[in-house]
Amino acid sequence: MSKHQDSLVAKAVSMAIGKITTNAAEDILLYSPQLFRKYGNVEPVKNLPWASSILLRVDNDHFLVTAGHVLEENKVAINPEDVGIMLKDHFLILNGNVKYTATSLHPSNTKVDLTIWRLEDERVIIDIKSKYKFLEPVSLDIDHILTTKPNYLLVGFPITRTKLKPDTHTIKVDPFIFLTNQSDEKLYQKLSFENHANIILDYRKRKIRNFNGVAGQGPDPYGLSGCGLWYLPELNIGKDGKVPFKLVGIMTEWHSNHNAVVATRIHLVTEVIRKEFGLQLPKSSITEIKLS
Repeated sequence: MSKHQDSLVAKAVSMAIGKITTNAAEDILLYSPQLFRKYGNVEPVKNLPWASSILLRVDNDHFLVTAGHVLEENKVAINPEDVGIMLKDHFLILNGNVKYTATSLHPSNTKVDLTIWRLEDERVIIDIKSKYKFLEPVSLDIDHILTTKPNYLLVGFPITRTKLKPDTHTIKVDPFIFLTNQSDEKLYQKLSFENHANIILDYRKRKIRNFNGVAGQGPDPYGLSGCGLWYLPELNIGKDGKVPFKLVGIMTEWHSNHNAVVATRIHLVTEVIRKEFGLQLPKSSITEIKLS
């Protein structure tokens, strides 16, 4: 086979994978609100893009999950009422019971880095459901077995890809959809992470290849914090037109000098929900956590 033929085959494969990941991302985005931060209370109030999140329902309880540092700025706590979801031009204050790991209190908190927000205002839940869905526990891979397959998908909202248009009261959003693989195992020790609690993935910003096979530069991942890390068991579209996916983590960090991003594994979320809120979820067989 000639180099030209090899190139055509590689391009066709890349486009096929692009179709699969885009198909998966369209469904995933329904569970993935972008978060905004409100600055001030005097009109005109600024609502600026801030982070990403995941919606989850356990029994009759509704949760929003994101990174812990989303409720901080420079290690200083910010008012949870200043972080919310934009529904058209309306800033939705989430309300509810917030549990988060304050990264300034202990170095180990940066390795967990979670906010788990139980939504307790029925009006807020109804408003969110007008645009989004809540993920069910069946879509969580609580005891996910790490793999070297390039089947890990990030779907979130870098702040540089969100454009506010004050004159028309609209927001133009371009989500980042990125298929990648787990980083070299040696990086866990180098960055002081453990694979029972975290997943480290390749993110070579300057060598992002789009689904047409063209290389380019990816965005700074600021704003991806709190988005889901999804695992696609098979890179194909099922007979129902859907791509199966499982939530395996919540994105928390970017290490640009190591071309890597880090996720907190989803079983840490379910263990907190199970213990703090007394809900029925399968107990993790990977990590046991003790809450003070």
